[in-house]
Amino acid sequence: MRIEEGIELARYTTLGTGGPARAFARPESEREVRELLRWAEEHSLGVAVVGLGSNLLAADEGIDALVLKLAGELAGVEEAELVLRVGGGAANAVALHRARAAGLGGFEFACAIPGTIGGGVWMNAGAYGGDFAGVLERALVATSDGSGWLTSAELGLSYRRSDLRHGQVVIQADLRLRSGI
Repeated sequence: MRIEEGIELARYTTLGTGGPARAFARPESEREVRELLRWAEEHSLGVAVVGLGSNLLAADEGIDALVLKLAGELAGVEEAELVLRVGGGAANAVALHRARAAGLGGFEFACAIPGTIGGGVWMNAGAYGGDFAGVLERALVATSDGSGWLTSAELGLSYRRSDLRHGQVVIQADLRLRSGI
């Protein structure tokens, strides 16, 4: 796992804003995320996660934090019966296309949300009368102390918000969908 310094965040925002991150990493597994969160804690750094950068304004002077960009298995999408298991770094559009290909409905509201699953859970994103709280069965959330599964209620999902805090990273989500589109 590689931690880089001075990566310009403008490369990761749709508006092209953002100076250098003090530290930047692309974890590909739950274990790597936990290690990075412990590293940030040991170095007294805050943690931020960048998804597709569609709802992100990064300061041009940079950010004194560890910035994570979830990759590998943390951006994957798998379908099992009526559940879509999705990495926190997966694009909502990719998850929606996989659901449609599997004949699963209920996630159509995400067609208007240009971000990732992790960001969608973090802010209970929604559109067209649907939101993540309506389809989220559980989310795997990592902290420097470990990781665990939380339900929508435990995440405190309400209108466009959750009880998640910086230093907590949504690394996976199980979306309970329905048969038929």
